[in-house]
Amino acid sequence: QAKKTNAAPLAMVNGPVTDENSGKTLKLNAALEKQVKLGAYPNPFGKYATINFTLPTNEQKVVLDVFDLNGRRIQRLFEGKADANQMLQFNFDGSYLSPGIYLVRLITSGSQQNLKIIMTE
Repeated sequence: QAKKTNAAPLAMVNGPVTDENSGKTLKLNAALEKQVKLGAYPNPFGKYATINFTLPTNEQKVVLDVFDLNGRRIQRLFEGKADANQMLQFNFDGSYLSPGIYLVRLITSGSQQNLKIIMTE
């Protein structure tokens, strides 16, 4: 079961990280490397947001949708194949929507993850 997250990621890291102070290479937590990553920025957003995801494994069918709080699908951002550890990024145009809370839902063969996004304008 995927975790719900409300915070937009500051950065997506793929691979080793180098400590700026010591110059040593740090190993990422193995559990974090195997998680589905779903993010949106800015969040809250005005009329436009960028939504992205990274998967830990190759997936033959991935669906990324945006819903309103009544469960109506507002927009399908993506449906297709996705490779492991490749960030896919999509522009969401909310200029025709009312301000409020919307849900981004990412569905793969093994998980479903939701992210709350807030439109302010």
